[in-house]
Amino acid sequence: MRQTYLILGGGIAGVSAAKAIRERDAEGSVHILSEEEYPPYSRPMLTKASLRTYDPKQTCLYKSEWYEEYGIDLKLGVKVESIAPKEQMVYCEHINYHYDRCIYALGAANFIPPFPGSGRQEICSIRAIDDIYKMKRLAVDARRAVVIGGGVIGLEAALELTKLDLEVTVLETLEYLIPRVLDRQTADKLKNSIPSINILTGIEIKEIGGDDTATYVDLMSGERLSADFMVISCGVRPNTRIAAEAGVHVDGDILVNDYMETNLPGVYACGDCARNGRTNHALWGRAATQGTVAGANAAGGRLRCGVTDTALVFNSRETALFCAGDMGKDPKKNYRHEITESPLKNQFYVNDRFAATWKNCCYHEEKLVGAALIGNLGEMRTLKEALDIHEEIIDEQAPGYAPR
Repeated sequence: MRQTYLILGGGIAGVSAAKAIRERDAEGSVHILSEEEYPPYSRPMLTKASLRTYDPKQTCLYKSEWYEEYGIDLKLGVKVESIAPKEQMVYCEHINYHYDRCIYALGAANFIPPFPGSGRQEICSIRAIDDIYKMKRLAVDARRAVVIGGGVIGLEAALELTKLDLEVTVLETLEYLIPRVLDRQTADKLKNSIPSINILTGIEIKEIGGDDTATYVDLMSGERLSADFMVISCGVRPNTRIAAEAGVHVDGDILVNDYMETNLPGVYACGDCARNGRTNHALWGRAATQGTVAGANAAGGRLRCGVTDTALVFNSRETALFCAGDMGKDPKKNYRHEITESPLKNQFYVNDRFAATWKNCCYHEEKLVGAALIGNLGEMRTLKEALDIHEEIIDEQAPGYAPR
């Protein structure tokens, strides 16, 4: 019997699911419902591509011919409103769809902190292509910008704005940059490696103010920072409302097993909205892996997610960062950090900042459990292998498979 597969969401998780379905079921009907008007694209590349010359074609995952070749019906500008699991129906604004298998991949939305003034004009938050266009418009004739949030996206956006000759200040409320992954020493080294932007950590925002638009940020310290516009990059929150209303188990994220199955028969979830472990890292590679597993299993496969690659990589014209594993985050453990700085001799570099590697290796009970590199990332692959960090999909239907 021909199956109808309905994929909610046009991110990398949804597209990976569609591809995995088609590789196992050549006859089924595969539909992707995406709320955006643009074909699926790479969200991480939004802040990695040149802001000055940005074109959606630069970040597009596949051309329209690819969807035609795979027999995937890509529907753009379709907003999902609800799911009726008993009827196996998905209700949208103007049309409804029946499904035999449903894959929920609606991703996440940017978190906007509720401090006073965060909803003013001249503020943007980067999650979609239209946000990039808004930031470009705001940057025209601007001289100063404030970026609230010192994660990778915030830093990348700030660095792109400096290329437009803007004076940029990054405000991070936590004590140091990217504390979910980095230790204090690595974070401080990273901060000092980016001299083109003013990075303030451990600050408290009182309000964003201005007459009609956002023109300044007041800090609890009493300092006022003027700006022509602001960018907010304070993490994401999973889009789970529609799933929860349909009866899917939700605890912050949608709860799935390693096969990407929810508690509802025939309904799978993957990507930034789903969690199959203790932590949802909201990483691109993880979303792609989960999508592949969900799609394959919806089509009768038996794949499961194994080891997840949670390594962090940040590249800019001024510095580069790699960090993976446990950099000393468990207060119950005793760690030892070994920091070395090694110049790379007899090699030519256009940018001298990449002519040496600053390395921080973290040990627990004399076993390497985490590592960070700043500068030249030539040792990245070796360290990932030593930490056994990779992306793994286990096929339980493969010949010779045996449970561990």
